[in-house]
Amino acid sequence: MKHTATTTHKPPFALMLLCSCVFMCLFLSNSVRAGILPDTAKLVPPETILLVDFDDFGRLRTQFEGTNFYKLYKDPAMAAFVDDFKTKWREKIRKPDNELLRVIADIDALPQGRVAAAFVLNEQINKDANEPPLLLITQWGQTIAKIKEAVDKMVEKAIEDGAHRQSEDYRGVSITTIIRKSSAALSYCFIDDCLIGSMDLDVLRFVIAQIKGADSATLADDADYIATMKAAELSSQTQIDLYVNIKQIVKIIISEDDTGKTKTTISNLGLDNVTSFGCSIGPGSSTTDSKASFGKAFLKVRGEKKGICTMLNIESATLRVPQFIQPSAHSVSFVNLNIKKAYNELGNILNSISPQLAAMMYMPLLPPSPQGEPPLQLKADIVDHLGSQITSSKNLCRFCTAHY
Repeated sequence: MKHTATTTHKPPFALMLLCSCVFMCLFLSNSVRAGILPDTAKLVPPETILLVDFDDFGRLRTQFEGTNFYKLYKDPAMAAFVDDFKTKWREKIRKPDNELLRVIADIDALPQGRVAAAFVLNEQINKDANEPPLLLITQWGQTIAKIKEAVDKMVEKAIEDGAHRQSEDYRGVSITTIIRKSSAALSYCFIDDCLIGSMDLDVLRFVIAQIKGADSATLADDADYIATMKAAELSSQTQIDLYVNIKQIVKIIISEDDTGKTKTTISNLGLDNVTSFGCSIGPGSSTTDSKASFGKAFLKVRGEKKGICTMLNIESATLRVPQFIQPSAHSVSFVNLNIKKAYNELGNILNSISPQLAAMMYMPLLPPSPQGEPPLQLKADIVDHLGSQITSSKNLCRFCTAHY
Protein backbone atom coordinates (compact mmCIF):
# COMPACT_ATOMS: atom_id res chain seq x y z
CA MET A 1 0.00 0.00 0.00
CA LYS A 2 1.21 3.50 -0.77
CA HIS A 3 0.61 6.54 1.37
CA THR A 4 1.15 10.24 0.93
CA ALA A 5 3.14 11.86 3.70
CA THR A 6 4.86 15.09 4.57
CA THR A 7 7.70 14.09 6.86
CA THR A 8 11.08 12.48 6.42
CA HIS A 9 14.44 12.13 8.02
CA LYS A 10 17.63 13.16 6.31
CA PRO A 11 21.28 13.08 7.36
CA PRO A 12 22.30 16.59 8.49
CA PHE A 13 25.00 16.91 5.80
CA ALA A 14 22.43 16.27 3.07
CA LEU A 15 20.31 19.13 4.42
CA MET A 16 23.41 21.32 4.46
CA LEU A 17 24.18 20.40 0.86
CA LEU A 18 20.61 21.12 -0.24
CA CYS A 19 20.61 24.54 1.41
CA SER A 20 24.10 25.29 0.07
CA CYS A 21 22.96 24.63 -3.48
CA VAL A 22 19.91 26.87 -3.02
CA PHE A 23 22.05 29.73 -1.76
CA MET A 24 24.54 29.22 -4.58
CA CYS A 25 21.56 29.76 -6.86
CA LEU A 26 20.84 33.02 -5.09
CA PHE A 27 24.15 34.84 -5.17
CA LEU A 28 26.24 33.43 -7.99
CA SER A 29 26.01 34.16 -11.70
CA ASN A 30 24.26 31.89 -14.20
CA SER A 31 25.84 30.29 -17.30
CA VAL A 32 25.15 28.14 -20.31
CA ARG A 33 23.75 24.63 -20.37
CA ALA A 34 26.15 21.70 -19.86
CA GLY A 35 26.30 18.34 -21.60
CA ILE A 36 24.00 15.40 -20.98
CA LEU A 37 24.54 12.82 -18.23
CA PRO A 38 22.54 9.64 -17.61
CA ASP A 39 19.90 9.97 -14.89
CA THR A 40 21.60 10.10 -11.51
CA ALA A 41 19.70 7.03 -10.26
CA LYS A 42 21.36 5.07 -13.10
CA LEU A 43 24.80 6.03 -11.77
CA VAL A 44 24.47 5.08 -8.10
CA PRO A 45 24.25 1.60 -6.48
CA PRO A 46 20.99 0.09 -5.16
CA GLU A 47 22.28 0.53 -1.58
CA THR A 48 22.03 4.31 -1.89
CA ILE A 49 20.12 5.47 1.21
CA LEU A 50 19.74 9.13 0.24
CA LEU A 51 19.75 10.89 -3.11
CA VAL A 52 19.33 14.64 -3.66
CA ASP A 53 19.24 15.54 -7.33
CA PHE A 54 19.21 18.91 -9.17
CA ASP A 55 18.89 17.94 -12.83
CA ASP A 56 19.52 21.38 -14.36
CA PHE A 57 21.03 23.84 -11.92
CA GLY A 58 21.01 26.85 -14.27
CA ARG A 59 17.38 26.49 -15.30
CA LEU A 60 16.38 25.85 -11.68
CA ARG A 61 17.94 29.16 -10.68
CA THR A 62 16.03 30.97 -13.43
CA GLN A 63 12.76 29.46 -12.20
CA PHE A 64 13.64 30.28 -8.61
CA GLU A 65 14.24 33.97 -9.39
CA GLY A 66 10.60 34.29 -10.47
CA THR A 67 9.14 32.99 -7.21
CA ASN A 68 7.70 34.85 -4.26
CA PHE A 69 10.35 33.28 -2.04
CA TYR A 70 13.11 34.89 -4.09
CA LYS A 71 11.28 38.23 -3.85
CA LEU A 72 11.21 37.81 -0.07
CA TYR A 73 14.90 36.89 -0.08
CA LYS A 74 15.76 40.11 -1.96
CA ASP A 75 13.58 42.27 0.28
CA PRO A 76 15.80 44.85 2.08
CA ALA A 77 14.05 43.99 5.33
CA MET A 78 15.53 40.48 5.10
CA ALA A 79 19.10 41.60 4.29
CA ALA A 80 20.50 41.31 7.82
CA PHE A 81 19.03 37.85 8.34
CA VAL A 82 20.20 36.58 4.93
CA ASP A 83 23.74 37.93 5.37
CA ASP A 84 24.03 36.36 8.80
CA PHE A 85 22.77 33.02 7.49
CA LYS A 86 25.24 33.08 4.57
CA THR A 87 28.15 33.81 6.91
CA LYS A 88 27.31 30.98 9.27
CA TRP A 89 26.69 28.59 6.40
CA ARG A 90 30.04 29.34 4.77
CA GLU A 91 31.78 28.77 8.11
CA LYS A 92 30.10 25.38 8.38
CA ILE A 93 31.05 24.43 4.83
CA ARG A 94 34.70 25.35 5.44
CA LYS A 95 35.16 22.62 8.05
CA PRO A 96 37.95 20.16 7.08
CA ASP A 97 35.58 17.24 6.44
CA ASN A 98 33.78 19.18 3.68
CA GLU A 99 36.76 19.91 1.41
CA LEU A 100 35.14 19.30 -1.97
CA LEU A 101 31.98 21.18 -1.07
CA ARG A 102 34.09 24.05 0.26
CA VAL A 103 35.97 24.30 -3.04
CA ILE A 104 32.71 24.41 -5.00
CA ALA A 105 31.22 27.06 -2.73
CA ASP A 106 34.33 29.29 -2.86
CA ILE A 107 34.73 29.63 -6.64
CA ASP A 108 32.90 32.37 -8.55
CA ALA A 109 31.04 29.99 -10.85
CA LEU A 110 27.90 27.88 -10.86
CA PRO A 111 27.40 24.30 -11.98
CA GLN A 112 25.75 24.43 -15.39
CA GLY A 113 23.95 21.10 -15.40
CA ARG A 114 23.66 18.29 -12.89
CA VAL A 115 24.22 18.68 -9.16
CA ALA A 116 23.59 15.55 -7.14
CA ALA A 117 24.55 14.19 -3.74
CA ALA A 118 24.10 10.68 -2.43
CA PHE A 119 24.89 8.62 0.63
CA VAL A 120 25.60 4.93 0.03
CA LEU A 121 25.47 2.37 2.84
CA ASN A 122 25.86 -1.39 2.81
CA GLU A 123 27.19 -3.91 5.34
CA GLN A 124 30.83 -3.46 4.29
CA ILE A 125 30.76 0.34 4.23
CA ASN A 126 28.94 0.33 7.58
CA LYS A 127 31.82 -1.65 9.13
CA ASP A 128 34.55 0.54 7.65
CA ALA A 129 33.05 4.02 8.16
CA ASN A 130 31.59 5.95 11.06
CA GLU A 131 28.97 7.47 8.77
CA PRO A 132 27.71 6.88 5.23
CA PRO A 133 30.22 8.24 2.69
CA LEU A 134 29.11 11.17 0.58
CA LEU A 135 29.05 11.00 -3.21
CA LEU A 136 28.96 14.33 -5.07
CA ILE A 137 28.33 14.73 -8.80
CA THR A 138 28.62 18.21 -10.33
CA GLN A 139 28.52 19.28 -13.98
CA TRP A 140 30.28 22.50 -15.00
CA GLY A 141 30.12 22.92 -18.77
CA GLN A 142 32.39 25.70 -20.02
CA THR A 143 33.50 26.66 -16.50
CA ILE A 144 35.17 23.28 -15.88
CA ALA A 145 38.62 24.91 -16.09
CA LYS A 146 37.85 27.05 -13.03
CA ILE A 147 36.83 24.07 -10.90
CA LYS A 148 39.90 22.08 -12.01
CA GLU A 149 42.16 24.94 -10.98
CA ALA A 150 40.42 25.24 -7.61
CA VAL A 151 40.64 21.48 -6.95
CA ASP A 152 44.35 21.46 -7.87
CA LYS A 153 44.97 24.21 -5.32
CA MET A 154 43.02 22.25 -2.70
CA VAL A 155 45.18 19.17 -3.33
CA GLU A 156 48.45 21.10 -3.15
CA LYS A 157 47.36 22.75 0.11
CA ALA A 158 46.41 19.36 1.56
CA ILE A 159 49.81 17.91 0.65
CA GLU A 160 51.55 20.87 2.27
CA ASP A 161 49.56 20.12 5.42
CA GLY A 162 50.77 16.51 5.48
CA ALA A 163 48.21 14.66 3.37
CA HIS A 164 49.18 11.93 0.91
CA ARG A 165 48.11 11.72 -2.73
CA GLN A 166 47.46 8.50 -4.62
CA SER A 167 46.51 8.15 -8.29
CA GLU A 168 45.10 5.29 -10.34
CA ASP A 169 43.61 4.73 -13.76
CA TYR A 170 40.18 3.11 -13.80
CA ARG A 171 38.40 2.44 -17.10
CA GLY A 172 40.42 5.20 -18.72
CA VAL A 173 39.62 7.73 -15.99
CA SER A 174 42.29 9.18 -13.68
CA ILE A 175 41.24 8.96 -10.01
CA THR A 176 43.03 11.02 -7.35
CA THR A 177 42.74 10.11 -3.67
CA ILE A 178 43.75 12.49 -0.88
CA ILE A 179 44.47 10.75 2.43
CA ARG A 180 44.54 12.78 5.62
CA LYS A 181 45.27 11.47 9.10
CA SER A 182 42.53 13.57 10.69
CA SER A 183 39.66 12.81 8.29
CA ALA A 184 38.34 10.27 5.80
CA ALA A 185 40.04 9.91 2.44
CA LEU A 186 38.60 11.87 -0.48
CA SER A 187 38.65 10.42 -4.01
CA TYR A 188 37.67 12.40 -7.08
CA CYS A 189 37.91 12.42 -10.86
CA PHE A 190 36.99 14.54 -13.88
CA ILE A 191 34.97 13.09 -16.76
CA ASP A 192 34.37 15.60 -19.54
CA ASP A 193 32.73 18.58 -17.79
CA CYS A 194 31.92 16.65 -14.58
CA LEU A 195 33.62 16.64 -11.21
CA ILE A 196 32.73 13.51 -9.25
CA GLY A 197 33.95 12.93 -5.69
CA SER A 198 33.31 10.46 -2.92
CA MET A 199 34.58 9.54 0.53
CA ASP A 200 34.52 5.89 -0.61
CA LEU A 201 36.72 4.82 -3.53
CA ASP A 202 34.55 1.83 -4.47
CA VAL A 203 31.48 4.05 -4.77
CA LEU A 204 33.38 6.40 -7.09
CA ARG A 205 34.53 3.45 -9.19
CA PHE A 206 30.91 2.26 -9.45
CA VAL A 207 29.78 5.63 -10.82
CA ILE A 208 32.65 5.75 -13.32
CA ALA A 209 31.80 2.23 -14.51
CA GLN A 210 28.16 3.20 -15.08
CA ILE A 211 29.12 6.30 -17.06
CA LYS A 212 31.44 4.15 -19.16
CA GLY A 213 28.64 1.73 -20.02
CA ALA A 214 28.57 -0.94 -17.29
CA ASP A 215 25.26 -2.74 -16.81
CA SER A 216 25.39 -3.34 -13.03
CA ALA A 217 22.18 -3.06 -11.04
CA THR A 218 21.56 0.54 -9.94
CA LEU A 219 19.08 2.46 -7.83
CA ALA A 220 17.09 3.12 -11.02
CA ASP A 221 16.38 -0.64 -11.24
CA ASP A 222 14.83 -0.78 -7.76
CA ALA A 223 11.04 -1.23 -7.94
CA ASP A 224 10.42 0.85 -4.82
CA TYR A 225 12.50 3.73 -6.20
CA ILE A 226 10.60 3.65 -9.49
CA ALA A 227 7.17 3.60 -7.83
CA THR A 228 8.03 6.22 -5.21
CA MET A 229 9.53 8.81 -7.54
CA LYS A 230 6.81 8.29 -10.13
CA ALA A 231 4.21 9.08 -7.46
CA ALA A 232 6.14 12.20 -6.40
CA GLU A 233 6.81 13.35 -9.98
CA LEU A 234 5.88 16.89 -10.94
CA SER A 235 4.89 18.27 -14.32
CA SER A 236 7.69 20.82 -13.99
CA GLN A 237 10.63 20.27 -16.35
CA THR A 238 13.12 21.36 -13.71
CA GLN A 239 12.79 20.25 -10.12
CA ILE A 240 14.64 19.12 -7.02
CA ASP A 241 14.23 15.40 -6.28
CA LEU A 242 14.83 13.73 -2.93
CA TYR A 243 14.75 9.99 -2.29
CA VAL A 244 15.25 8.14 1.01
CA ASN A 245 15.80 4.37 0.86
CA ILE A 246 14.16 3.50 4.17
CA LYS A 247 14.25 -0.28 3.72
CA GLN A 248 18.05 -0.20 3.29
CA ILE A 249 18.45 1.99 6.38
CA VAL A 250 16.28 -0.38 8.42
CA LYS A 251 18.21 -3.39 7.08
CA ILE A 252 21.54 -1.93 8.19
CA ILE A 253 20.23 -0.91 11.60
CA ILE A 254 18.84 -4.40 12.25
CA SER A 255 22.08 -6.05 11.10
CA GLU A 256 24.01 -4.18 13.81
CA ASP A 257 21.99 -5.78 16.63
CA ASP A 258 22.48 -9.47 17.48
CA THR A 259 19.85 -9.47 20.24
CA GLY A 260 16.82 -8.92 17.99
CA LYS A 261 15.55 -6.07 20.17
CA THR A 262 16.04 -3.49 17.44
CA LYS A 263 14.00 -5.55 14.98
CA THR A 264 11.19 -5.86 17.53
CA THR A 265 11.21 -2.13 18.24
CA ILE A 266 11.09 -1.27 14.53
CA SER A 267 8.17 -3.67 14.09
CA ASN A 268 6.31 -2.16 17.05
CA LEU A 269 6.78 1.29 15.55
CA GLY A 270 5.30 0.03 12.28
CA LEU A 271 8.41 0.79 10.23
CA ASP A 272 9.32 -2.74 9.16
CA ASN A 273 7.21 -2.51 6.00
CA VAL A 274 7.98 1.12 5.11
CA THR A 275 10.17 0.99 2.01
CA SER A 276 10.91 4.50 0.82
CA PHE A 277 10.20 8.22 0.81
CA GLY A 278 10.25 10.50 -2.20
CA CYS A 279 9.82 14.24 -2.58
CA SER A 280 9.93 16.61 -5.55
CA ILE A 281 9.99 20.41 -5.36
CA GLY A 282 9.46 22.67 -8.36
CA PRO A 283 10.29 26.36 -7.74
CA GLY A 284 7.96 28.47 -9.85
CA SER A 285 6.28 25.32 -11.17
CA SER A 286 2.67 26.04 -10.27
CA THR A 287 0.36 25.81 -13.29
CA THR A 288 -1.81 28.65 -11.98
CA ASP A 289 0.84 31.04 -10.64
CA SER A 290 4.43 31.16 -11.96
CA LYS A 291 5.53 32.92 -8.77
CA ALA A 292 4.42 30.01 -6.60
CA SER A 293 6.24 26.76 -5.97
CA PHE A 294 4.81 23.28 -5.85
CA GLY A 295 5.94 20.06 -4.22
CA LYS A 296 4.82 16.48 -3.72
CA ALA A 297 5.91 13.98 -1.07
CA PHE A 298 5.22 10.26 -1.03
CA LEU A 299 5.82 7.56 1.57
CA LYS A 300 5.61 3.99 0.26
CA VAL A 301 4.38 1.23 2.56
CA ARG A 302 4.36 -2.43 1.60
CA GLY A 303 1.14 -3.98 2.90
CA GLU A 304 -1.07 -2.59 5.66
CA LYS A 305 -0.18 0.66 7.39
CA LYS A 306 0.52 0.31 11.10
CA GLY A 307 2.17 2.07 14.00
CA ILE A 308 3.54 5.51 13.19
CA CYS A 309 2.18 5.35 9.63
CA THR A 310 -1.35 4.86 10.99
CA MET A 311 -0.83 7.49 13.66
CA LEU A 312 0.24 10.10 11.09
CA ASN A 313 -2.27 9.07 8.46
CA ILE A 314 -3.14 12.11 6.37
CA GLU A 315 -6.77 11.87 5.30
CA SER A 316 -8.35 13.33 2.18
CA ALA A 317 -10.93 15.96 3.09
CA THR A 318 -12.52 19.15 1.81
CA LEU A 319 -10.35 22.21 2.39
CA ARG A 320 -11.90 24.39 5.09
CA VAL A 321 -10.41 27.82 5.77
CA PRO A 322 -11.18 28.89 9.37
CA GLN A 323 -12.59 32.34 9.94
CA PHE A 324 -9.71 33.31 12.21
CA ILE A 325 -7.26 33.32 9.24
CA GLN A 326 -6.54 36.99 8.49
CA PRO A 327 -6.68 38.32 4.90
CA SER A 328 -3.07 39.52 5.32
CA ALA A 329 -1.76 35.98 5.77
CA HIS A 330 0.97 35.21 3.21
CA SER A 331 1.20 31.51 4.03
CA VAL A 332 -1.44 29.05 5.24
CA SER A 333 -0.87 25.33 5.88
CA PHE A 334 -3.50 22.63 6.29
CA VAL A 335 -2.93 19.09 7.59
CA ASN A 336 -5.90 16.74 7.70
CA LEU A 337 -4.79 14.72 10.71
CA ASN A 338 -7.36 13.05 12.96
CA ILE A 339 -5.82 13.74 16.35
CA LYS A 340 -8.10 11.34 18.23
CA LYS A 341 -7.12 8.43 15.98
CA ALA A 342 -3.47 9.42 16.23
CA TYR A 343 -3.66 9.45 20.03
CA ASN A 344 -5.28 6.02 20.13
CA GLU A 345 -2.61 4.58 17.82
CA LEU A 346 0.10 6.14 19.96
CA GLY A 347 -1.38 4.25 22.89
CA ASN A 348 -1.21 1.00 20.88
CA ILE A 349 2.44 1.62 20.01
CA LEU A 350 3.41 2.36 23.60
CA ASN A 351 1.44 -0.65 24.85
CA SER A 352 3.44 -2.96 22.55
CA ILE A 353 6.66 -1.48 23.93
CA SER A 354 5.72 -0.97 27.59
CA PRO A 355 2.17 -1.36 29.00
CA GLN A 356 3.20 0.72 32.02
CA LEU A 357 4.22 3.59 29.74
CA ALA A 358 0.95 3.35 27.81
CA ALA A 359 -1.06 3.46 31.03
CA MET A 360 0.40 6.89 31.80
CA MET A 361 -1.49 8.30 28.80
CA TYR A 362 -4.76 7.73 30.61
CA MET A 363 -3.77 8.98 34.05
CA PRO A 364 -5.43 12.20 35.27
CA LEU A 365 -3.55 15.40 34.59
CA LEU A 366 -5.11 16.99 37.69
CA PRO A 367 -6.68 15.25 40.70
CA PRO A 368 -10.28 15.86 41.77
CA SER A 369 -10.74 19.31 43.28
CA PRO A 370 -11.77 19.85 46.92
CA GLN A 371 -15.03 21.27 45.57
CA GLY A 372 -15.90 17.89 44.08
CA GLU A 373 -14.97 18.56 40.47
CA PRO A 374 -13.81 15.43 38.61
CA PRO A 375 -10.14 14.96 37.68
CA LEU A 376 -8.86 16.42 34.40
CA GLN A 377 -8.25 13.65 31.85
CA LEU A 378 -6.00 14.30 28.85
CA LYS A 379 -7.93 12.05 26.47
CA ALA A 380 -11.53 12.52 27.63
CA ASP A 381 -11.32 16.23 28.43
CA ILE A 382 -8.88 17.48 25.75
CA VAL A 383 -7.99 15.06 22.94
CA ASP A 384 -11.53 13.83 22.31
CA HIS A 385 -12.66 17.42 21.71
CA LEU A 386 -10.05 18.18 19.04
CA GLY A 387 -10.93 18.18 15.34
CA SER A 388 -9.34 16.51 12.32
CA GLN A 389 -7.56 19.46 10.72
CA ILE A 390 -4.44 21.31 11.87
CA THR A 391 -4.18 24.82 10.44
CA SER A 392 -1.37 27.34 10.71
CA SER A 393 -0.86 30.73 9.08
CA LYS A 394 1.95 33.27 8.84
CA ASN A 395 1.70 37.03 8.53
CA LEU A 396 4.54 39.25 7.38
CA CYS A 397 4.49 42.36 9.57
CA ARG A 398 6.26 45.57 8.67
CA PHE A 399 7.12 47.89 11.52
CA CYS A 400 7.26 51.65 10.98
CA THR A 401 9.78 53.80 12.81
CA ALA A 402 8.23 56.81 14.51
CA HIS A 403 10.10 60.12 14.43
CA TYR A 404 9.63 62.60 17.19
